[in-house]
Amino acid sequence: MSELEVLVATTRQSNWDKHTRMNIQTDVVFANQSDCHSYAEAIIDGNSSKMITTPYRGVGKNRNMALLHSTADYVLFADDDMVYVNNYKEGILQAFDELKGADVIIFSCNLTKNNTVFATIQNKVKKRNIFNCFRYGTYIIAARRASVEKANIWFTPLFGGGTRYGSGEDSLFLKECLDHGLKIYTHNFLIGDCATDESTWFEGYNEKFFYDKGALCAAAFPSLKYLAAIKLAIRFKKSSALSYYESVKLLFQGIKGFRGLVAYEERNKG
Repeated sequence: MSELEVLVATTRQSNWDKHTRMNIQTDVVFANQSDCHSYAEAIIDGNSSKMITTPYRGVGKNRNMALLHSTADYVLFADDDMVYVNNYKEGILQAFDELKGADVIIFSCNLTKNNTVFATIQNKVKKRNIFNCFRYGTYIIAARRASVEKANIWFTPLFGGGTRYGSGEDSLFLKECLDHGLKIYTHNFLIGDCATDESTWFEGYNEKFFYDKGALCAAAFPSLKYLAAIKLAIRFKKSSALSYYESVKLLFQGIKGFRGLVAYEERNKG
């Protein structure tokens, strides 16, 4: 059993090129969505590399596939547009050693566009709760595998790239962790650079964005879904070309649609 394994959600890979591009220096599992079923293993630079290819769609299913094939003490969830610093293994393991009560740690990361850093997610070493842990993406989250496994926590197949609702699998995963009593921390160790040149789901603060966020409010906060929706409308008021009223209306439509798992594209049918 290895100490740390990177779990990469990726698509249509036919070789191990991502291993080099991402600067992976530990064991790794590539969960590869393509058009067939296949399994491959390789030893690269002395580390175990696995490639699990399936025809299934949805980032949640992909991350779950990687988690199912992991055997490490700690797992680092990843998107395939990450490039890791050389000492990421040592930094992550040291963080878990420092925060002995932590089950999940959210690390820091540079954001790049056209290979240039334009922003940094710079976190403090701090325990997080249900009020302040939902703005983080899965690509900077690491976890004690045994803690997640014992609590039977998985990624939802309904939210995230390639699914019914465009994003939110990361927030729901973190909420599941908190609901099961796992302890979540942020940490200032910077694990690498994440390219933001393309997105599998974000097309601007448009109608679908707010509808899908409404569905996420319903899934994450069943009792407080309308209050959560109003707070989101206020948060994105300056970013969207839609009026505050239009945003709230779409958020509420998403909440209603989630009851029947109605996607944005299906909302006017029938």
